Amino acid sequence: MVKKLTMKQRKWLIVAHVLFVIVWLGAAVCSLVLSVAASSIGDMHAAYLALDTLDKALIRPFALGTLLTGILLSAFTHWGLFKFYWIIVKEVLTLSVMMLGIFLVSQWLEEAVAETVTQHAIISTNHTALLVLISLHIIALTAAQIISLWKPWGKRKELVHQ
Repeated sequence: MVKKLTMKQRKWLIVAHVLFVIVWLGAAVCSLVLSVAASSIGDMHAAYLALDTLDKALIRPFALGTLLTGILLSAFTHWGLFKFYWIIVKEVLTLSVMMLGIFLVSQWLEEAVAETVTQHAIISTNHTALLVLISLHIIALTAAQIISLWKPWGKRKELVHQ
């Protein structure tokens, strides 16, 4: 049996989790604003460099902090990792956003920083995809927060072993 957190430990972990989420979501919104602004800025290289810095300095570490504190909260409280549908949906949303961010958005940002000067057509295509992905990240992160507050869907039924 896993030892449960004390009330004080649980509250501090919730505070840490909420702060990680706030910074991650805020950085994602800032990324969207910078991406939209990059379309009208004469210096695309500077815009993409700012986006890449934001990604590496805030989005990646705070996404990881959100994931880790969420896992700890689930594992060491009565919620559990897989007892409730709403927790499973939040886990899927969080991991999906993180994987898309790591394998698509970060890759595109690094390429955009390197290629801004020489290949405007490719950057323009990737820029549209980047706007769409960042928007989807914001929607998914917002949905995860709404799910966390409303806690829709009930507890999962235990599987009957034959």
